[in-house]
Amino acid sequence: MMKVLIITNLFPNNVQPERGIFNKQQFLELAKLCQIRVVAPVPWFPKIKAGGARGEFARVVAEEVIDGITTYHPRYIVTPKFGRCFYGFWFYQGICKKVKEIVRDFQCDVILATWAYPDAFAAALIARKLRKPLVIKVHGSDINITAQYFWRRKMIQYGLRNAEKVIAVTESLKQKIIQLGIPAEKVVVIPNGVDTGLFKPMNQQECRNKLALPLDKKIVLCIGNLTWVKGIKYLIDAFRYLPTDVRLYIIGQGPLRGELEQRSQELHLDDRISFVGRKSHSEIPLWMNASDVLCLPSLNEGCPNVVLEALACGRFVVASKVGGIPQLINSEEQGILVEPKNPQLLTQTLNLALSKRHDAERINKEAEGMSWQENARKLRQALDSASILIPYQTSLGERGIKGRLKSFFIFLIPSRIILWKLKWGQKKIALTFDDGPNPQFTPRFLDILKEKGIKATFFLTGKNMEQHRDLTERIIREGHCVGLHSYSHRNYYRINLKDKIYEVMKTRDVFKSITGNNCSLFRPPHGAVSLKQLAYCILKGITMVLWSVDSRDFLHRGQEDIINNTIGQRIKPGDIILFHDDNVFTLEALPIIIEKLKSEGLNFVTIDSFFNNKTRKC
Repeated sequence: MMKVLIITNLFPNNVQPERGIFNKQQFLELAKLCQIRVVAPVPWFPKIKAGGARGEFARVVAEEVIDGITTYHPRYIVTPKFGRCFYGFWFYQGICKKVKEIVRDFQCDVILATWAYPDAFAAALIARKLRKPLVIKVHGSDINITAQYFWRRKMIQYGLRNAEKVIAVTESLKQKIIQLGIPAEKVVVIPNGVDTGLFKPMNQQECRNKLALPLDKKIVLCIGNLTWVKGIKYLIDAFRYLPTDVRLYIIGQGPLRGELEQRSQELHLDDRISFVGRKSHSEIPLWMNASDVLCLPSLNEGCPNVVLEALACGRFVVASKVGGIPQLINSEEQGILVEPKNPQLLTQTLNLALSKRHDAERINKEAEGMSWQENARKLRQALDSASILIPYQTSLGERGIKGRLKSFFIFLIPSRIILWKLKWGQKKIALTFDDGPNPQFTPRFLDILKEKGIKATFFLTGKNMEQHRDLTERIIREGHCVGLHSYSHRNYYRINLKDKIYEVMKTRDVFKSITGNNCSLFRPPHGAVSLKQLAYCILKGITMVLWSVDSRDFLHRGQEDIINNTIGQRIKPGDIILFHDDNVFTLEALPIIIEKLKSEGLNFVTIDSFFNNKTRKC
């Protein structure tokens, strides 16, 4: 059975049993289809608050079982109100040790992260470290709001690009993810679900009796965190123009509660508007069925579960026309959408909604097919498709510079030490091929390059050069550049420094025995760069060459996939493109890719031409 490791801060714990309840519902259904473990970190705070009371997060246990799901709560540093661009790194540092401990016994097939920042960013670092496929689920505000901040947007993009699949809860959210530069074919839309066993039509009068609510009044219900993005102040302003027999009940808690209560008092509405605080998830269906209309005046949303739950209860919805809400309200029988921040329009719409009689059974029937069971089935399909893929290979090693920040700061290293992009002003790019020479495929690659008039760079392994000297000589004879790619292509993440040095120097000796020259270009297998190995290469005058565009042809998934992974993204001047000269799909895709790049006015150069020929010879 598939094993899934889930990383998210939105999950219940012993102190916050209602936190991320939608995730819990989804994971409970997913647990019926595969084995799961949940890592749900909480912020670290001192255990003793002022006055001697234990802080809320300090009371969260380190490990617990929640409805059969083994859940871990490691701590990560949080600095309230500042330094949020560092949260991703602190989140990563907080969970890294615990995740490694879990994976020793729970050998997961795929990692699932929910919430784009900091969760998904940290999960991307973890997935690269463990060489595991990654699936990221985004919800709405994590893209709509968080991605507006420059550094956080960069880290969100980093996480999404390193995921095998990205799950959006609405089509509109998918389009925003695509605008961040993520290929459309990577993004899957899976709307949220609802517990149809809990949320269903019930007798309104019985529900009101249980909640001690008036039977002779019209009731508008609003559920959400009391924050500015929920737009509740516009609902309060709208209420002063509604008939006096209409009551508003607001379920939720948040930093604006005091301000909203004060606004209600200023408008003399405190006898008609009730702030009832948080309610358990099991109580919400009673409140839904006791109401006449659910109102959600948000300024921004993803796929709000409260709308799905209201529809499942057969309740009419008045909501802002934002985010994924228009995709949830499919007809005028279910609800009316209004522009946000417009109290007058909201008043008119609520008056209209309250004046009509609504068929709860019909609304419920139109909302069929929204179960968490169906949602989990689709999620499992996405996880399956991701788990069969080899984890994303990148141009930056996993066990290198401390803190693993080199993927962000490597461009600061001089290009004579590490080259990952040609820093020329002209429209020049470099094609590179790893792992050869291969007697079955390399000659055919050379024929294509010759026909197209292209010079490329081949990073060859010492072992293959020894066995196929003629091919090595042909590569050089036809004007291509040769770089070193270790002797035996061993796993550079696991071997020690001595073995790494041996791999480089033995390959260099093989190259010299064939050509009579030294080679000063080296690409480590998998792009694995370590600090000590880097220092050795600097002493020996060897430049490490990485890449900026990965065709991912190592997956052997077909010609179309290689084309999409290469020219499907925007190739920019200076890019170094990675191929492998060992499969037929790359052979089929290469002519198409070359012609496309030529049509864009790009010129092809070899890596050695970037350097002064007096100091860099191939």
